[in-house]
Amino acid sequence: MTHGGPIEAARPPGLRRLLTGVRARLLILVGAAMVPVIGIACAQAWHDHGQDLAAARRVVQALQEQAVAYYRAEFDLIEEMLVSLTADVADLPPEACAAALRAAQALFPRRIADVWMLDPDGRLRCSALPAAQRGPLGANLLPLHVEGRLTLASFAADTAPGDAVVPAVMPILADDGTPRAAIGAAIRLVHVVPIDTSPPRADDHHAWLIDRNGATLALTAAAEAELPRAVPPVGRVEQFEGAARSGATHAWSIGTVRPGLRLMIGVPMDGARSAARAALQWRLVEIAAFVLACLTAVMLGVELSVARPLRRLAGALRGWSPREPYAAISGSHDPSEMKDLDTALLAASGAIAQREDALRAALKQRDLAIEEMHHRVHNNLQIVASLLSMQADNSRQAEVKAELALTRHRVRALATLYRHLSRASQAERIRLQPFVEELCHQLSEHAGVSRCGKVTMVVEVEDIELDADHADSLTLLITEAVSNAIQHAFPDGASGTIRVSLRRHGENAELTVADDGIGLPTDVDRADALGLNLIRAFASHLGGTAVITGDGGTRIGVTFPLRRAPCVPAQDA
Repeated sequence: MTHGGPIEAARPPGLRRLLTGVRARLLILVGAAMVPVIGIACAQAWHDHGQDLAAARRVVQALQEQAVAYYRAEFDLIEEMLVSLTADVADLPPEACAAALRAAQALFPRRIADVWMLDPDGRLRCSALPAAQRGPLGANLLPLHVEGRLTLASFAADTAPGDAVVPAVMPILADDGTPRAAIGAAIRLVHVVPIDTSPPRADDHHAWLIDRNGATLALTAAAEAELPRAVPPVGRVEQFEGAARSGATHAWSIGTVRPGLRLMIGVPMDGARSAARAALQWRLVEIAAFVLACLTAVMLGVELSVARPLRRLAGALRGWSPREPYAAISGSHDPSEMKDLDTALLAASGAIAQREDALRAALKQRDLAIEEMHHRVHNNLQIVASLLSMQADNSRQAEVKAELALTRHRVRALATLYRHLSRASQAERIRLQPFVEELCHQLSEHAGVSRCGKVTMVVEVEDIELDADHADSLTLLITEAVSNAIQHAFPDGASGTIRVSLRRHGENAELTVADDGIGLPTDVDRADALGLNLIRAFASHLGGTAVITGDGGTRIGVTFPLRRAPCVPAQDA
């Protein structure tokens, strides 16, 4: 088995082999299997991001509900105080009514700035403070609210946050449900709703009171820029989110403290959004790290358990030769499929070795049979040549003796060809240089050229090869041409030279048989017509054309291809 070569050339480049190998395919499969997991993880991360924002909104709602509950309790306390006064002062004359109201106001000086009594028409009957010190009245609320509950008016105009008050009126109803009087109070918001004037932090919440007309009173040190661009009217929105007047994103929650009084809590959301976004990014990083760790673990596992044993097996196969036993390479930690494949390769290598031994033995038998066949053909041809020689010796006619001798030369030439073919490394090709040299030497010896010493044989043949199918035609052509030159070119013991040349020209070969004898006779068409016809026939079978000239000696030239399909001769010899 040849190492490297076509096997190495068939292997794809490193990067392509990596992308099309087992590791890449398993990674693709694992990645495809992880797509739902990644999708679920990303969806959960997005859900957690929404929950973080929802948690910030729930904080706003909780702050609003807590503040509303506290402020509602404070106003309930004031309402209970006013209810306790209605039974005592409703029927008193103005002087006694004023004294009773002053006594009640003195009990809650920090909560109540003034207390007064109104008649059914909304006129003032009595008050805890003189007219010069009296705060704003809420008489205009009486016709609107007759349900018997404390109702708040709008914030007092031109009132600083430090002493902000809000008028409140509660009707006093008769037995038939009609108002017979009303009691009112100016409530100090600074005590009921403590105002925080400390500088706010970026993530602090802000609080405002909203009266029935939509006016706002900041309970914290929040600027107007923290308010929404439009305060929702009563009963429209309880919780909403959007851009404040400053442009920053806020979440607001509104709750009702008393009819005509609402409380609004606002919290900046930019910080919460940034925190939620950072948490989302961190979760995505965790997901990516998890996926990368999983893929790395899969790649490492595939490398150790699959790719490395496969490479080891491939290396063993590339280094294995059918002439050598295959050595199993599976380790104890290799997959069972790898061990099965290794075992199958071991069995296959044994079968291949047995088959190769059988084929080698068959080839040896074939070579022996071919060699024996060539040997028998050679011996048979030698026997035929000997018989022809005996027949020629017993013949008394010179022409018959000459023809039998020429036929004997042809048979011996074919015997020499078969002997060279039997010794050739490739039975279908023959080296022409040693064969032609021996053939010409053989022809000269049998014709007696070497004995007389007057005719010289010069052989110039290049080391070229020819198909065995056409070697017989070339053999007979050279035999016929050389025999004719020996027999007719030098009559009466004349001396001369016979030159045989065979040279290669590209894919063709050029054969030349020339002598410096008497040349062709004038009646060449009749003289020795059989020999010339044979030469032309053998040249045609080789795929060429014989060119015969007779000036200054005879020259026969034939150019023929070294490789061609067999063809039928132009003339039958």
